Amino acid sequence: MYSVMRQPQRPTAVEYCVSCKFLSPSEENLVVAGSTQLQVFAIRETNEKRTKLASTRPSTSSSAGANLELVLQSSLHGVVAEVQPVRVGRGGRDALLIAFDSGKVSLIEYDAASHDFATVAILNAELDEYQDGLHQRLLRPLLRVDPEQRCAVLLVYDRYLIVCPFRGDEPFAGRQLTLPHYAVSLHSLDPKLHNVLDLQFLHGYYEPTIFILFEPVRTCPGRVAVRQDTVSLLAVSLSLSERVHPTIWSLDGLPFDCFKVLPVPKPIGGVVVFTVNSLLYLNQSVPPFGVSLNSIAESCSSFPLREQEGVTLALDCAQACFLSHDRFVVSLRTGEIYVVRLKADNMRMVRGFKFDKAAASVLTCCICTVSEKYLLLGSRLGNSLLLRYSQKTELRAGEPASKRRSTVSDWLASGLDEDELEVYGSALNSEPSDLPYVFEVCDNLINVGPLSSSSLGEASNVAKEYVQMDWHELEVVSCSGHGKNGSLSVLQQTILPQLITTFELQGCTDMWTVFADTDGSASDSNGHAFLILSQKDRTMVLHTGTEIQEIDQSGFDTSGPTVYAGNIGGSTHILQVCPQGVRLLHGDVEVQYLPLIAPTQFVRCSVAGPYALLQCEDGTVHTVTFSMSGSEPQITLESPSVVDVSPVAACCLYEDKGGVFNTDAVVVDPVSRIPRHASDSKSARTKKEVIPGVKPSLDMTVDEEDELLYGTADDTAKTAAAAKASAAAAAASSKDNDEDDDVLLYGTAPPAIEVDGPTPRQKSSTYWCIVCRQNGSLEISTFPEMVSVFTVRNFSNFPRVLVDSGVADNGVHADTSSSSQSSPPPVLEVLAVGFGSHGKPYLMARSKEDIQIYQAFQYTSSQPGQRLSARFSKVKHDIVLFDRTTQLPGDGAKVKPFPAVSENTPMLRWFEDVGSFSGVFMCGPSPHWIFMTQRGILRCQPMMIDCDVMCFAPFDNINCHQGFLYFNAKSDLRIATLPRHLSLDADWPVRKIPLRCTPHFVSYHPDLKMYGVVTSTSSPRTVEPHTVNNDEFQLDALDEGDQFIYPEVRKYTLQLYSPITWEPVPNVSLEFDDFEMVVGMQVVRLNSEASAGIASYFALCTCTDQGEEVTARSKVMILDAVEVVPEPDQPVGLKLKPCYDKEMKGPVSAIGYVRGFFVAAIGQKVYVWSFASCKDLIGVAFVDTQLFVHTMSTAGDYILVGDIQKSVALLKFDTETRSLSIVSRDTQHLEIVATNYLFYQKKLGFMVSDMMNNLIVFNYMPEVLESDGGRLLLRRADIHIGTRVNSLWRTPALPTVVYGPNGVPAMRQRQDKRQITWFSGMDGSVGFVLPVNEKTYRRLLRLQDKLITFLPHFGGLHPKAFRLFRSSRPCIVNPHRNILDGDLLVNFIYASKSDQQELARSLGTTPNTILSDLVDISYSSCIY
Repeated sequence: MYSVMRQPQRPTAVEYCVSCKFLSPSEENLVVAGSTQLQVFAIRETNEKRTKLASTRPSTSSSAGANLELVLQSSLHGVVAEVQPVRVGRGGRDALLIAFDSGKVSLIEYDAASHDFATVAILNAELDEYQDGLHQRLLRPLLRVDPEQRCAVLLVYDRYLIVCPFRGDEPFAGRQLTLPHYAVSLHSLDPKLHNVLDLQFLHGYYEPTIFILFEPVRTCPGRVAVRQDTVSLLAVSLSLSERVHPTIWSLDGLPFDCFKVLPVPKPIGGVVVFTVNSLLYLNQSVPPFGVSLNSIAESCSSFPLREQEGVTLALDCAQACFLSHDRFVVSLRTGEIYVVRLKADNMRMVRGFKFDKAAASVLTCCICTVSEKYLLLGSRLGNSLLLRYSQKTELRAGEPASKRRSTVSDWLASGLDEDELEVYGSALNSEPSDLPYVFEVCDNLINVGPLSSSSLGEASNVAKEYVQMDWHELEVVSCSGHGKNGSLSVLQQTILPQLITTFELQGCTDMWTVFADTDGSASDSNGHAFLILSQKDRTMVLHTGTEIQEIDQSGFDTSGPTVYAGNIGGSTHILQVCPQGVRLLHGDVEVQYLPLIAPTQFVRCSVAGPYALLQCEDGTVHTVTFSMSGSEPQITLESPSVVDVSPVAACCLYEDKGGVFNTDAVVVDPVSRIPRHASDSKSARTKKEVIPGVKPSLDMTVDEEDELLYGTADDTAKTAAAAKASAAAAAASSKDNDEDDDVLLYGTAPPAIEVDGPTPRQKSSTYWCIVCRQNGSLEISTFPEMVSVFTVRNFSNFPRVLVDSGVADNGVHADTSSSSQSSPPPVLEVLAVGFGSHGKPYLMARSKEDIQIYQAFQYTSSQPGQRLSARFSKVKHDIVLFDRTTQLPGDGAKVKPFPAVSENTPMLRWFEDVGSFSGVFMCGPSPHWIFMTQRGILRCQPMMIDCDVMCFAPFDNINCHQGFLYFNAKSDLRIATLPRHLSLDADWPVRKIPLRCTPHFVSYHPDLKMYGVVTSTSSPRTVEPHTVNNDEFQLDALDEGDQFIYPEVRKYTLQLYSPITWEPVPNVSLEFDDFEMVVGMQVVRLNSEASAGIASYFALCTCTDQGEEVTARSKVMILDAVEVVPEPDQPVGLKLKPCYDKEMKGPVSAIGYVRGFFVAAIGQKVYVWSFASCKDLIGVAFVDTQLFVHTMSTAGDYILVGDIQKSVALLKFDTETRSLSIVSRDTQHLEIVATNYLFYQKKLGFMVSDMMNNLIVFNYMPEVLESDGGRLLLRRADIHIGTRVNSLWRTPALPTVVYGPNGVPAMRQRQDKRQITWFSGMDGSVGFVLPVNEKTYRRLLRLQDKLITFLPHFGGLHPKAFRLFRSSRPCIVNPHRNILDGDLLVNFIYASKSDQQELARSLGTTPNTILSDLVDISYSSCIY
């Protein structure tokens, strides 16, 4: 079987975070990484207040909030193992050293020319000389960078230390391909040096000194009585020039539970060593000091420890970082946050610790500070939080010293997940150094991982008009998070609008909504006043009040179609554009009419502020200017001057509010190549700089021009005076400076290093005209001057970066470099918009085959004259648009896939304030919402529920607040709103329902239309079970004192949830006994005499484990939900009725059903029971398998069981003979995690996921010799995912949509029936495996091989090597692959048209054929 794998929902977990000056030497950025994702954020200050954590701690200053805004992101062909910033000496910016789990290291920096990541150098540590015979990488590599930026070290395979020395300010001159490095064997440093726990560089040493924490002889908690204090330390000085590494400090006898080292910055120095039960401070020149944090530390270690008063905690899984030289923050595994102060004397000797409990937040896996005032708590178990911290400056008079507590219960992380953020006061003294820290929430990053269990259910709140196809009513519900971060994540692949009403209106081709001054006020808050509908031969004008009514008499022209209608110059006046003229209206009263005096007609219009740009049918453009002549409004229509240029194919106007579009001269730093406006930095220049784009005046001499370009010896004094003036101006206009910095964070190149800061510029809106001509060129001109400042000669080729090609092309002749057959299709529509609150410029261009999105960023122009100091980089998106034709089965004729619409009808529609979003809606056969979220991430969300969308308009009135209108292909006018309960700031729309406990299993009950969820809560175990007589036991109370940390025991609960409100159904829950753990839960369909057929039940298997002295017990429960008389004030009358609840003779590890019979796995045996009596399970059949079955899935008569060590086995149950037999099995070693099936036509594949993050497909092929007559399952496909897959489920693939003669879509089932197998990962990703035919597979396989070498890959990573099957031990089975990497194949869409043609030509096919295959994959999987 052949298939393709894609991950439309990318990883959301945050595992690593660092702060560095990646984009600019003047401002820090936040870099986060998780699994295969890397993101760079900028922190934007805002004036709005955020939820304050220290509500009981008064603060004298009111600090403003901040937002995280995405600047760069990239998907990687490798799993990130470590990220460290490093200074590489390029203009003061930092680069990133990224280590991957495969042992590779990449040096990444920011490329200002393309606004993207650039790979500077790589290092491959995956060599045989470092492995020493090891086959499996047990530990991830550790990467550390010297704080003085002298070198970096990489620990690989726990055997070698790879040292990468840095060479001064230019360590990688000449762009070396490989990082300079040499290897040091750990055994050469110390024969006992192995089992490294952690390593860090120390502060304050002349030579780079690395601190190594290791355990020569391992022990465990069960052997502490005979072996303890087994951890040692070693400090090694690295002499980089001589390559000698003397040991300068060593110490043995540290507690066995040491796990982490935190270097202490200067002037104190030393390290803080974290153990589970104590905290140590070590320094070479002072005696060691440690404190015990609980009573367990005294019994498990002989290391001298002092008791820390007032603190009882454990530091396992703790994350920490320093806030200042003597304070560090610690986040515990329970989410509590402590600020710890080092009590040092005058000799800088630490004599104590002071713990201050500051907050309780998310469960943290990484932590870092940004700009010395922000703190990021990165989490893979919940949403990551950005906090702002500050130290109190004064105390409130009479403030009590006792601890107080306040909870911010209304804080919802990203509006969905409730993250507990609690603050505790502490005893304060009058010393300023003891003042506590105040934390407040600024922003968060949504995370839906880890996805442990998933269930497919019917979507709720779907309007009956949308009920056309069953797979459009589905939604995925997954268990996310852990502990107090636990939640249910409801995932939908497309947006399901909340439909208000529908009207059937035939013949409408376009529509618009406008504001008007109807009641004396022209505020936008009053909503839209008119709805204008354009038909083939007339125009309808409707008044949108409480009711929508057509207006018979108005100033609008209704005798013919309308080209455009919208507001101009504000919300008071309306501009109506007809084919033969333009009309200005105030409300519904005509003010002015200007006819078109030309043998042509208007076909398109674009409005920005008081200007309008009109495109004519003959390719010419006209301009309309709105102005107020006294108190009378008027418009002027200007005809273009006759110029011998290529006709206009598409055009638009753009209002730039962010200041990115400008024609100022740009100064380029000679080292960093970072551009800066000359008007901003002229007064601050102290070096000889070249200012391209500045035209010297005519009275300048040659010497004066040379002085302007290169400077003179007398420039020093002049520059100093100008710098002082610039500093004074900057101090007086700090607000403008902040606005200028805002521009740099929105996709622009960072500023050059300056002495006293730039002179601030006053920003104002500027207008620009963007024109695409029929010869394929793009021109950007100032408006209304119409001076060309940016030209791209072959724009229709859609290159990756748009670069100014200089003087505008006259365009009389098209590009003749290629034949007309291979020339790219012309641009049909262009739109420039400003996304976000600061107006980040984006350029969208639509052709017949696809849509391209470009992001503008500032960059120097090398062309002479006043040119636009900006470039455009292509943005990757998931919109697949291709004008394909579908052949009707048996009809023999090809039908156009989209109803007949004029090419001049715009498909890209700008909207404002629709569901609190502003962006672009793309009409057509693949409707999408394109908008920017608060975090600066461009989201493209599909809306495939209603087939094709003909036209779209925003709509806001009293009955539809922040809604929209659209016509579908059936001429239905729908009024709807965006779903407000979903978060659209994700790859998939998601809704997180906070549970405040750990979810384990979720399953959908089709009869009740509800979800059963198994959750658990943790509590200290204060009793100890002991066996008394046979199976009887008693519980003895434990009393170990207040300083003892008791072990935790989980309490499990089964609760039903309604998908309508997502609230727990009252009184419909089941609580399990203490020490009883739910192993599995599933809704099973069993034969029932009571229902005379098949009935659905909740089936659970549990295990009671009370320790090694009490025999473990297991049981199976079958529950039925019955209707009862509802109690008062209860909407639902349901009750869980136990139908079967008995113990089993062995541990029940997996359950399921087959043909109405109940199936359960007990150890290595699989049993089949009958439940027809609804009272007892009657044994029918059983079979022995391998070691221990812990997962199973059923389909028809087949049962696929997964073993914990011995791969999978295929069983078959015969209902006639009631026999269970083993059909086939895999004999290779494989640790199975989840199992399911893969259907394609009449073929059946068996898909499994394993502990090594692979997906494997087996086939039963008895006719093949290698199968030994069918006794062995054959591995036919495998691929590496990069994350643990715990859940697999199936859905039918979306059938092909074909269109009838009238353009109305009609559903026809595919001839090749197939199903999609979906999977969810621990990092929050969701993907699928889709079967394809062999012809498509062969074509796309060759394309994949070409793309591997054709495209540049991040960090030098190899996509093919990343997707290869990985095993935990040597395996004699070769990788079979046969699963395509869909994430790599979609890069063909982002390639330029010339590259697409070149790739297709090398494969012997056409780009349209490849695009058709990719469209089929994308369309078939869009089912939610």
